[in-house]
Amino acid sequence: MEFNRFVSQKAIGLVGILLILSVCPLFLPQYFLAIGIEILVMGLFALSFNFLFGYAGLLSFGQAAFFGVGSYACALTLKHLSSSIFLALLGGIVVSTVVAFFVGCVCVRFIRVYFIMLTVAFGELIYAIGHKWVSLTGGDDGLVGIPVPSLTLWFLPPLDLLDITTYYYFTLVIVGIATLMLAILVNSHFGYVIRAIHENSERVEFLGLNVRRHLLLCFTISGLFAGLAGAILVPFEGMVSPAALHFTKSADPIPGTEQPLGESTTIL
Repeated sequence: MEFNRFVSQKAIGLVGILLILSVCPLFLPQYFLAIGIEILVMGLFALSFNFLFGYAGLLSFGQAAFFGVGSYACALTLKHLSSSIFLALLGGIVVSTVVAFFVGCVCVRFIRVYFIMLTVAFGELIYAIGHKWVSLTGGDDGLVGIPVPSLTLWFLPPLDLLDITTYYYFTLVIVGIATLMLAILVNSHFGYVIRAIHENSERVEFLGLNVRRHLLLCFTISGLFAGLAGAILVPFEGMVSPAALHFTKSADPIPGTEQPLGESTTIL
């Protein structure tokens, strides 16, 4: 009973926040809407980190690699493959998920400081690739002049994503759906297994569950949503640079030392 009431309160709170955010364009100037878009994107980036660290207890400094990979994949899709915003976002999701899976295959075999060091190493490796592969990523200059397509839905006329208000609502919908998906995952059987692994991985393994497989899936899902966050930001900024891949960006969602780590950092 108490759990159902707690979940209901969280759901009501999330709906209330979405309603407030949805009316912001009615009274805020475009400058603040642009800031709001960046806040929503970085909020999704923080949620991807929270899913990995807050619930599974895996502190990763490689989230920026998946954020940047998603950004570059989206930019390259728009420049060379398709003018569809949805295909561009899908490209960012797919590439970041694949990269996260292969990185996770190595990293989740280790724990604590060894896991952290490996995520830093892979993050720096991906940053070096983005920095040196000039023909693909543009090197130091990055990719600029990325075309921003119109948003075409079968039941609506084409919407201009160059308009700040339109892109704000587009970002709000995508981030809202992603947040809902993460909330469902957290409160699913898989989410409870991940929390149990965080508390006592040996007992979970004793119950016959594959701890490493669950952690790999958690790591991959976290990379997926980090890549989605990076992909959303590209059409808004119209460019992407190697700075999106640098490991220092991974520190953005990490709570300060004044905040207790672990279960208290969960926000879904």
